[in-house]
Amino acid sequence: MHLTYLREMGTLGYRLGSLEPLIELRDHGVTPTYIRELAEQGYKGLPHDPLRRARDHGITPEYVRGMRDAGHSSVPIEELINARDHGVTPEFVRALRDAGHDKVPLDQLIRVGITACRPSM
Repeated sequence: MHLTYLREMGTLGYRLGSLEPLIELRDHGVTPTYIRELAEQGYKGLPHDPLRRARDHGITPEYVRGMRDAGHSSVPIEELINARDHGVTPEFVRALRDAGHDKVPLDQLIRVGITACRPSM
């Protein structure tokens, strides 16, 4: 692990008491740039585990921005992870809106996403 990474992570508030959590974050692709970009989208100071989970589950700054633009801002990170895991994307939300289903709460979108992902019998 590079000292630059450790310094930048420390500057961002990730002084986690030991190197293991930082190694884990690095191994999962969590970079200072990723953290800064999430912070720009309103996700500042995320704890180590939710931050790693967000990265592992495809929560990118672009995904967050797209969901916000589709009408879902200020969503807790765990809810975004759940939505992403069930196929709820900004495109999915826009397609539902275009079909006449506007302002659908995220929990309902997740249920629709779960249903849409099930194989038909």
